[in-house]
This record gives sequence, structure tokens and C-alpha cells, in this order.
Amino acid sequence: MDFPTLTVSAQTCPDEPIDDTISSKSEGGYSQTRPRNTRQRRKLGPIRLLLSEADWQALKTFDGIVGGWSIFNFIHPTSKVVVQVRFTSRPKADPINIGGRYIYTVEFTLETA
Repeated sequence: MDFPTLTVSAQTCPDEPIDDTISSKSEGGYSQTRPRNTRQRRKLGPIRLLLSEADWQALKTFDGIVGGWSIFNFIHPTSKVVVQVRFTSRPKADPINIGGRYIYTVEFTLETA
């Protein structure tokens, strides 16, 4: 499943590795470390968008389908590479009334699958 095509791009999209290192101390005072997973996972977000009513409704519909449990394709806003992700914090919106019309500041966080 693909993330919906929106008419705007992300205002911010921090991209950072998820530290999933496992470490254990020995009686001798040294540490052993290893990765928890075979590949490096990344956290994208919080991603912030300024959306129209139509875009916000499309994103809400998409969120209702995939929730926080399904993996979907997302085009990274800066690199334009398609990554497989899931929501770690679901989209939330703060409506702003401008001349009788609403725009929505939306925020969510993704994690690579």
C-alpha cells in the first residue's frame, strides 16, 4: 500500500537511526555489544505538514486503513527514495480557521520496517 499523494510536501522530516544495540556487562568489567536486528532501522519524524481539508481527509482515510500495524510505502521528502514504514505516532491535526476555511497542521512519526 502506498502513502496518499498530497498536494504539499513535508515542512520538516528529521531522519535518525534507531539505537537498538544490546549490551551486556561481564564480571571482568568489560562490555559485549551487538545489534538487535540485522539491518539498521530509522525513525522519520516528527513529520509536519500543512494540509488542505481534502488532503487531511485523504490522510485520515489512509490512517484508518493502515493504523499503526501495517507497513506501507512512503516517499522520503528529501531523498525521494521509497521506504517501507509504519506509523509509530499516528497523524494528529490542529485545525486553523483562515477566512472561513480550515487548514490543518498535521504531525506524525514513522519507523522503517
